[in-house]
Amino acid sequence: MNFGVKLFLHAIKLVLDNFSEALRVSLFLYFVPIVIALGVPGGPETVSPITIAALIASFIGGIWVAVAWHRFILLGEQTRGWIPDFSGRRMLSYFGKSILIGLIMVLVLMVPMMVLGLIGAQGGAATLLLGGAVLSFVVLLVIYRLGAILPASSVDVRMRLRESWTATSGASGSILALAFLTSIAQLLLGLPSLLLAQIFGPLAVVWDAISGWFILLVSISILTTLYGHFVEGRPLKD
Repeated sequence: MNFGVKLFLHAIKLVLDNFSEALRVSLFLYFVPIVIALGVPGGPETVSPITIAALIASFIGGIWVAVAWHRFILLGEQTRGWIPDFSGRRMLSYFGKSILIGLIMVLVLMVPMMVLGLIGAQGGAATLLLGGAVLSFVVLLVIYRLGAILPASSVDVRMRLRESWTATSGASGSILALAFLTSIAQLLLGLPSLLLAQIFGPLAVVWDAISGWFILLVSISILTTLYGHFVEGRPLKD
């Protein structure tokens, strides 16, 4: 089995094997902002103080969930109740490092994003979804090579981008396979939404929320797996 496939399956297994903890870490922080946004008259697309607040809460909640999940997998730190402990310093560090990776991706993807926009404007939703999957593949490739600094910051380990790149340099083929599998999985999870939107719009919203939650947890687990294996030297359990 390709090692990239093993990395991907291991990340999914982390979520499924620790499903109750995944719910405790993320259920409130992920879904409450979505419910608030959906309750706004006119829908979540309406620009209002409530939708803006929900968007900000969702962003902060995502970082909150990521830090808590990294710490649970790497350190065994469990959540008491239904909201993880708030760790402002670690979350701020996580945010700063995410911004740094984001800036690098913007520089790398500026031209491809412009091309995707032109294609999507003429090709419709299906073409845009496929183009988004290709773009997602490139984004994930960069994130997986640099992203070990994120779980590192969650467990109070100082790590530079160069160190993350070096740690994964011997596994370029596996990282490539991992990025490909993740982008395909995201594409497949997005397809039912197109069908459900034609049948009954609210079903598509529910599907997007649930699949988005699963994608979030698996994505965080992938970064955790990459850090645990390539930086800490942890073996992948079958």
